[in-house]
Amino acid sequence: MPSWVKNRITLHGADQKEIDKVIDFLRSKDSEVDFNNIIPMPAELMNTEVGSKADTAWAYYQAKELGNYVELDKMLTYEWVKAAKITTREELLDYLLKEHPNIEVYGKELYELEKIYGCHDWYEWSCEHWGVKWNACDARSEGNVLIFETPWRGVTNLMLMVSKKFPKVTMDYEFADEWFGYNTARYTFVGGEIVAEYEPTDNTTESKQLAKSILGWELSDFDDDTDDIA
Repeated sequence: MPSWVKNRITLHGADQKEIDKVIDFLRSKDSEVDFNNIIPMPAELMNTEVGSKADTAWAYYQAKELGNYVELDKMLTYEWVKAAKITTREELLDYLLKEHPNIEVYGKELYELEKIYGCHDWYEWSCEHWGVKWNACDARSEGNVLIFETPWRGVTNLMLMVSKKFPKVTMDYEFADEWFGYNTARYTFVGGEIVAEYEPTDNTTESKQLAKSILGWELSDFDDDTDDIA
């Protein structure tokens, strides 16, 4: 399970009509915040498979058709490969083809996606373009404040892109990890530029104060040291 990060956007500095443009831009029919509105994920990648089957097909095709043995050589170190007494590249390729007759066709499909999009599955693409593996989760709006969650980290670069698109609006963007007092930050963006930033050191009084203000949690719920926060 990922460590969830709470993100909060506060929009101000312009009339409501301009602020509503930002809110409407980020909203989709399914969510108050949809990263596809900032950088759309290619439709062909949305339902691609992620996991051992795809990884195996990718390693096979890279080795067999392109002479790239990096991923295949990694597989030679796997315990199940050793248990099967497979010790050479050729033995492993033969074994994979026997166990998965369509592996070459599948591997080619992945390769074609890679050529077009620079990625062969949704996971790789979203990590590269959004900075996180999933779209915004549990998004909601509270007036001119938008709140959503992301796995592991915030999405500063995406929010900068939104700010650049709507230069009349000032955006306060802040986030805090559920791992209280770690991975916290606050920025103010105008016209796609950072005009103010606050990145407290992890596990300090400052980072815990910021986490409390974003998460709405009392430190005493998670930490015996309650003297750090007034």
